[in-house]
Amino acid sequence: MTTKILNKERVEFQKKLKEGEVHGFHSVFEMCSCGHFGGNSPDSHNGHEPNIQKGHGKCKLCDCNWFTWVGFCNAKGEIVE
Repeated sequence: MTTKILNKERVEFQKKLKEGEVHGFHSVFEMCSCGHFGGNSPDSHNGHEPNIQKGHGKCKLCDCNWFTWVGFCNAKGEIVE
C-alpha cells in the first residue's frame, strides 16, 4: 500500500511539474511581447520556432517574426515578479 501512495504522489508531482506549478528548472516559462510563450518554455507550451536558440524564432501562433522577451511567467501566462 505504501508503494501505491508514493507512486501516486510521484505522478501528481510530475503532473504539476509539467504544468509549471512547481518552481524549478523544468518549469521555466518565458513570455514574448506577442503574448505567446517562447524562449525556454516547455515544448508543450512554446509557440515560437527555433532560431539561434530554442523558441527564439517566428511565432507559430501569430505574425510575430521573432521572440522578444518580456518576462518570466507561470503556466497560465501571468508574469512573475
